[in-house]
Amino acid sequence: MKIMDVKTFLVGNPWKNWIFIKVYTDEGITALGEATGGLATKPILGDVEELVRFVIGEDPGHPDKLWQKMYKGRFANYSNGMNGIEMACWDIWARASMCPFGNCWAANNAISCVCMPMAGTKDHVTLPFSLRKPVSWLSKGIPR
Repeated sequence: MKIMDVKTFLVGNPWKNWIFIKVYTDEGITALGEATGGLATKPILGDVEELVRFVIGEDPGHPDKLWQKMYKGRFANYSNGMNGIEMACWDIWARASMCPFGNCWAANNAISCVCMPMAGTKDHVTLPFSLRKPVSWLSKGIPR
């Protein structure tokens, strides 16, 4: 699957404008992302227009790699436009796998979360958890 086109849609609002990004693939899957950034509407629209050259012809199935390509293309600087395109790629990934996005992440694999303490202590806690059954942090004695 390859990205064929990226379009932006500006939705007006009295207090700010919303910027939506629609990504089209060669397999007919389309997805939305959002790149709203406060009152900076035109700079974000221009940014997305510049980022299109980095994503056309790329595989949306690896949003993390695509984000890195855009990041390097912008000389190690991230933007709302990059995040909106990445969001749309994750949506494409979920649609292509016929899986609601939340369920796609809820794999049976256990994930470890390393919690680093504050105030300069060197001890840390590793909490194994599954996204299907989240660990209650408070029940483990870890303050919020």
